[in-house]
Amino acid sequence: MPQKRIPTPSQDAGNWGTILNDHLAQTTNKDNGAFNSFDQFSARPTNLAGDDSGKTYLYTQTGNWHEWSGTEWKVQNKSEINVKDYGAIGDGVTDDTVAIQNCIDLFANSYATIFFSKGIYITSSTILVKTPLSIVGQGNRATTIKPASSLLGPAISYGVVNEVPRPQNTVFENITLDGTNTINNSNHGIFTWSSFVDFNNCLITGFAGYGLYAFQSWSNYYRNMQISYNKSGGIFLGQENNGVTILNTEINWNNGHGITVNGGSGTRIICNNIEQNDFCGVYVEGNDLSAIRHLDISNNYFEENTKLGTNSYGIKAGRFLHGEISNISIKHNYFEGRGQTIYLDDSNGGSIESNGALLKLGYATYSVNTFDQVIDPSSMQVTDNSYKSSFVNHDINNGYTITGRQVGFNLVRENLPGQKIDMFSVKTPTNVDYAEANLNGSLKFVPISQAQAQKNSIFIDNSDLKLKFKDSSGAIKAINLI
Repeated sequence: MPQKRIPTPSQDAGNWGTILNDHLAQTTNKDNGAFNSFDQFSARPTNLAGDDSGKTYLYTQTGNWHEWSGTEWKVQNKSEINVKDYGAIGDGVTDDTVAIQNCIDLFANSYATIFFSKGIYITSSTILVKTPLSIVGQGNRATTIKPASSLLGPAISYGVVNEVPRPQNTVFENITLDGTNTINNSNHGIFTWSSFVDFNNCLITGFAGYGLYAFQSWSNYYRNMQISYNKSGGIFLGQENNGVTILNTEINWNNGHGITVNGGSGTRIICNNIEQNDFCGVYVEGNDLSAIRHLDISNNYFEENTKLGTNSYGIKAGRFLHGEISNISIKHNYFEGRGQTIYLDDSNGGSIESNGALLKLGYATYSVNTFDQVIDPSSMQVTDNSYKSSFVNHDINNGYTITGRQVGFNLVRENLPGQKIDMFSVKTPTNVDYAEANLNGSLKFVPISQAQAQKNSIFIDNSDLKLKFKDSSGAIKAINLI
């Protein structure tokens, strides 16, 4: 049997050549000295012993060298840390869960980048990324992680609630998450409890839960994504998602809301396409545990949302008896087709500015209250919004339903001949200022009691249905219209 060692000084007299050749034979093949290699992970030798220590093989799929230590294989990772070097196959058939998780755990807390080369990686349980690591694929149409129907939680858990250190200052990008096999509403594409993570260029589709569910995740970016056909909804931002940005992302054909905001400050939803979701394009709901402040919804394109919702809107935001919502800014968005309305209720401050909407032909059943904007703020600015309908002889009621205080309307509308537009419906006329308002239609009031009316306001008295004015002293005066 060859002696698999180098010659020893002062020993091996007259036998150095044989010993050295035997040693070199460990790291090269015998056919003209070519490197040892294997093309499939299953072909990596399994019969090496202790005296084979130092023998190396090139894994041709990854370009990395595998060295036998005498007891185990060590990957030299000369090019990159590739999950295929740690046993993942990516053939769309083999369950790669254990191999992927072992690779991730091996490099815990290293801030390393784990690379998923081209392939379809089948998983049967949640992949946990519990510490700072980056996960990168070869491209969101080249690298796919596809959970099996046995999955009980999310496909990827980027962080575990209340476990530190959480993933931070890393990236997750260039991967498709295919949830078409999932069946449980806890099967989200990604669950994240992380901070300063850049989720980029991913396709998340077909999950029984949300495409992306974020909880107490701070300063994360979700950009250049496509989040589609998820049964619970597209993106859910739960409690205390502070400083989050959703940017340049396609959020469409989800069975719930496109985006749900349920807590956090400083969230920005900007420059996205939000289309064909069954309920609201963006739904903002108060949370008793986490105030919603300084929410920016701007420069987005909304089309054909609220497909199934009878009380759904392009953007719907309100406390709904929970928490605090303040300083919402809804600017420079464009709404087309169904669901082009904005509903804002019980929010303190903010602005609705320079939004545009077009009601398309073919959706007459959605025409009533199509432009309904319900507003109950204090110090809310509503300016320079434009609404246009392509219907002839089309009635649109309640362009704005006002339940609070408004300042400085500068409305511009373009409509075809024969249309009847009731632009304003006032539910609780509390100090409403119609400065510079272009009504071009009727002003409607919901009758209230004299006690409900605030000072210096006009109202319909519900006792006799007459228009009246309550002055600064609280005295009630009848208004006679000429």
